[in-house]
Amino acid sequence: MSSLPDSIQSLFIVAGWTPKQPQLSSQDVSSFSADYVLSEFGGLEVGSCGPGLECTTSNIRFLSNVNEGKNSVTTPWERKLGLLVAVADAHNDHIIVYTDRKGIYYFFTEPDEQLYLGGNSFGEAMERLLLGKAYGPRIDRT
Repeated sequence: MSSLPDSIQSLFIVAGWTPKQPQLSSQDVSSFSADYVLSEFGGLEVGSCGPGLECTTSNIRFLSNVNEGKNSVTTPWERKLGLLVAVADAHNDHIIVYTDRKGIYYFFTEPDEQLYLGGNSFGEAMERLLLGKAYGPRIDRT
């Protein structure tokens, strides 16, 4: 089973992605950890900004390694959510994509400096950005 939903897999392939690690079950939450995402997709640029299903679609540029500067942005939410690790920039660098140890994804939007639930899985988060689906709720800092 692919680590990407069928609805967006072709966007990754067009961007030059080929699986680097064994295909993992979507039931295996650890397969979508920050280490996995950085290793599997690091340096890849996927998608573009434009009209989407519910909101604007986004381009995504996956980071190649951990960026401590980006990780410090989420300090106000750490008490509530635990450590968040940046895995990508999106929407022309106006969004930072984060994940936690449980494989839950968050979007930090730089214009309003807010954190939103991106998805309960890698696939859900990527579909929201690439297909223009609405983000999840805003996460309060405390």
